[in-house]
Amino acid sequence: MRSGAGATEPGQRARRGTPGTVPGARLCALAAALALLAAGCRGMPFMAQSPPTAFPDGARILASADMDGDGQLEVAATFQRLYPARIIQEEDDVNIDLGQWAADGERVRGIYTPDGAGGWRALWEQTDPAWQPVALPRVQAARDLADWAPMMDLQFVDLRGDGHHQVLVTRTWRSGRLAAPSTDVVVLAYERRATRVLLSLHALPNGRARLVERELMVEESEVEASICQCITARRFFTVYRLVDGGLQIADHGMLSAGDRYAGVSTRAD
Repeated sequence: MRSGAGATEPGQRARRGTPGTVPGARLCALAAALALLAAGCRGMPFMAQSPPTAFPDGARILASADMDGDGQLEVAATFQRLYPARIIQEEDDVNIDLGQWAADGERVRGIYTPDGAGGWRALWEQTDPAWQPVALPRVQAARDLADWAPMMDLQFVDLRGDGHHQVLVTRTWRSGRLAAPSTDVVVLAYERRATRVLLSLHALPNGRARLVERELMVEESEVEASICQCITARRFFTVYRLVDGGLQIADHGMLSAGDRYAGVSTRAD
């Protein structure tokens, strides 16, 4: 993608003072620095804290749970966010029938933790551009962005049973009218102020993930090599169990005809 914003011209270099002399501005800066140092030695802060980061207007909280056991809830949230400049599709991404499209912002889904100052800090985010025809005027308000984002579900799960929750993320889309729905599956953990990816699976045909007691079952289909990829042959499952801080395969096999998954039909967010 390329941005529609122009480049900024670099500023001119400041002129140096006369050799052997100290300009008045430097004396003032030195005096101010000494005053700050003296204030800091008396217990005053050197600089003000940055303001807390709040969610933008229109944000929705999807779920909440304590991920790291500190007694504070992490949240899953979704909102629209404007770009500082319009983004244009690269030529390789242009659909011949639809022509080139542009995006003035994006749909954001993410996991956030309290920042200690009354706001929120992002632990993980997934963003999808809000595409529209280039001929349409630039969108000026986030609430007016088109929402063509893939279906996504974010839920907190407790795979250990100890009250420290993980996040299960599924994201489903179609790459074409005759293509089978594809699903990404991601499992995240937040411990010791660090986010870890426990599992990341990409583009599972007719995929889905669900919790079975304390284990995670992931399903996918074998797609026939035909023009219409919506025809599925067999369906498989893999069961993951959280062991020693990581997800390990506990079982796998083929589902019977009675267990066949019917597909995704509604938005989760």
